[in-house]
Amino acid sequence: MSEAKTYISYCVVMADIGDGGDSGGCMGGIVGRTKNDTSGYYLDINNCYYKGTVTAKGNYNGGIIGDISSGVGGYRISNNFADVVFIYSAEKLVLDAKTVNTEIEYQSYAHKNCNPIAGRANSLTGEVAGSKNLGSWTEYYYAVISSVSIYFIYGSDTKPTASMLNIFCDWDITNDWLVAADGTISLR
Repeated sequence: MSEAKTYISYCVVMADIGDGGDSGGCMGGIVGRTKNDTSGYYLDINNCYYKGTVTAKGNYNGGIIGDISSGVGGYRISNNFADVVFIYSAEKLVLDAKTVNTEIEYQSYAHKNCNPIAGRANSLTGEVAGSKNLGSWTEYYYAVISSVSIYFIYGSDTKPTASMLNIFCDWDITNDWLVAADGTISLR
């Protein structure tokens, strides 16, 4: 049996991804799509940060990983934070959690299977662990990859703070991460 193990840790990406010309989506701030057919496959994404815009015509986009599909291998997606705005180019709609009036409407995802942590988690038979993730959009696959939306909990003008990231993401703010007063995050 062959093995393929990928570990992504302490990765910071601040970028706008996509132009709406894609045919299938599956875009992510850290990883776009992962698909495997072997139990020797393992993907670990932890302590990563994505800030930006994902513009797509297709489905299954996420701030951390766009698509985890048809896998028998193992995954761990933990202690990540994504502050992402999804733009669905087919309709030219800007779908941003910051603009949702939670008193009169509820949007569970921007367009099919988009959220700040994992856009889609489909047909998984291997070990999947996801915890202590924080995002700026409501969680669609909350039972598979846990996440909390800071904008729906704290209000639309909320910036991430060191205390939020300590509580929700379990980050080491003292030694690894620096959170400025304006919410900007960087590695020390």
